[in-house]
Amino acid sequence: MSRLIRNTVCTETLAMRFGDQLHRVAAATLLIALAAAALLGEGHAGRLPRAAAASPADEVLFSANGEYAFPLAGKIADMAWTHYHWNGGNAVDILASPLLVASSAAFRAFERSPAVAVTAGIVSRADNELGGTALVIRGDDRREYYYAHLASTWVTKPVGVRAGEILGMVGRTGRWTQYIERHLHFAISSRWHQGLRWKNDINAAEWIRAEFGLGWIDQTPKPYPPAYPRGSPLHVPYRLVRTFAQVRAQNPDLASIELAPSGGAPAGDGARASGGIVGGGAAVYTTLTGEVRVLRGTVLGLRIQVTNRRTNQTVVLSGLARSRVQTGDVVERGGLVGYAAGPIDYMYFDEGRLADPVPTMGGRG
Repeated sequence: MSRLIRNTVCTETLAMRFGDQLHRVAAATLLIALAAAALLGEGHAGRLPRAAAASPADEVLFSANGEYAFPLAGKIADMAWTHYHWNGGNAVDILASPLLVASSAAFRAFERSPAVAVTAGIVSRADNELGGTALVIRGDDRREYYYAHLASTWVTKPVGVRAGEILGMVGRTGRWTQYIERHLHFAISSRWHQGLRWKNDINAAEWIRAEFGLGWIDQTPKPYPPAYPRGSPLHVPYRLVRTFAQVRAQNPDLASIELAPSGGAPAGDGARASGGIVGGGAAVYTTLTGEVRVLRGTVLGLRIQVTNRRTNQTVVLSGLARSRVQTGDVVERGGLVGYAAGPIDYMYFDEGRLADPVPTMGGRG
């Protein structure tokens, strides 16, 4: 059975190293540093001072034998992960529970979750383009543990840590991750390696279940046919606010088009019968049949991603006010997915590469 410890994350570690008085100082320093990191934004790695205590609100879950700690401190009931990574690999992305909305206190609390050392060992920086601010722990158990997308960390050079010691703060650093939800990408390798050329050959979700008795959520989508995007996500008259070329010139990683509803009533029933404007917001429809991923609390607002793995096609709709779908749902082209209170960004990945969606809005089927 695992053990949940509140406000005792390596209290004894600090007491051994510095004494009880400095323990309280270190905890206060960490709280100030975490708040400063949130104000400064992500990517300011190395600015956190080292502190081996959690804040009073933090909870760290230890394994029954005390050897391992769950990689994030906080309320684990408000966290979720799947059996396999979205790419089919053995890593896990630990996110806020899909039951939480971005405006909730629980969602905001998750976004301030500290990342902690899962075991004793040597922690080193492992920053890279995709993983952003990243760390690797070379554990005393002869395994390696990888943390990616941290908002901040005090680690600047290899140093010893103990299980439960705070390493940094959950975030979304990395080339593509900066545009999605804060989360911890966590992976495990069965042996030590040089650099990042290592294989995460231990399934992280199964390891979490074995050590802490915690299961994963099942978001396996039901089968769906191959398809390509076609049509417009807005079924009301709209105007093209910004073209693909204009957006790409500002940020190649966010190349998309921006559409703004201009009112009017399209033919059809349901949401369309009221002109596609429901509750003050324009109805937004998927242009692709596939599986849904809902991204909350991003720098681009609420995002709905639909992927057809059989054709390697993905569309992303950003800036929505409300969602009508959940991660793991399967939607058919033309299905209602949410509502927009203003302009939306429409992004299209054709076999993994950003492409102008305008040609698909009138042809390819």
